[in-house]
Amino acid sequence: MNRLSIITFCAVLVIPGSAFAQALGMNSCVNCHQETTGNQLVDRNYFQWKDSWHAEKLVTCDKCHGGKPGETIPAKAHAGMLESEGKKTASYYLKMDSQCGQCHAGEYEDFSTSTHYKFLQQGNGPSCITCHHPKTGHTFSVKEIVTSCVDCHNEKLKGFEHIPQIVRMLLDSMSQTSFIVSWVQEFIILKGKDNKKKAWARSKLVAAEIELSKSKKQWHLFNLNNTEVHIKKAVQYAREAKKLID
Repeated sequence: MNRLSIITFCAVLVIPGSAFAQALGMNSCVNCHQETTGNQLVDRNYFQWKDSWHAEKLVTCDKCHGGKPGETIPAKAHAGMLESEGKKTASYYLKMDSQCGQCHAGEYEDFSTSTHYKFLQQGNGPSCITCHHPKTGHTFSVKEIVTSCVDCHNEKLKGFEHIPQIVRMLLDSMSQTSFIVSWVQEFIILKGKDNKKKAWARSKLVAAEIELSKSKKQWHLFNLNNTEVHIKKAVQYAREAKKLID
């Protein structure tokens, strides 16, 4: 290995290559909490965040909890930091959704027009973190989401107690449809020989992906009927795509 190659190799090792590594150097919250604190809850929250795409996008602790990430002395860095119960913090349950909406504008716009959002503003309704982990942004499991639905949609809410079962069906269907579309994409690549038919099949898959996207939009509007309609259309287009290649 020549001298130039060695210098290049060392530079790759030293220069942070990921967004997380950049945050590590610029944000005192990240820089400090990479070491365990002895507080199990704090440490667990940090390590859940560290491996998430929120970390990759530099959505750091201070974005929701406040504080001063430019300070290196803990007391100064924690100054102004508020817990979720504090009404002035961005992580307060009535403010969390608008905070999420700074990045997830489309989803927030849809959710903010829903009936559920109106209930939330009255202090009793689902929010973004009902379905998404607040630290990682990942979607909770179907069982976890359905459990949250049951908090309100039970025998006490006459006429709507069946909603959790519908939610379970729709979320499972959405996941299965996404898998079907991916599978048909691979099927077209492996089995398709006629270029014209492959082109038509791919156009059908594009239509299926659009319908899946529409189903997610309707989900954030909490319009379950329309969500189901778009899921069924996505499956139909995927089947038509496969049939063109069979």
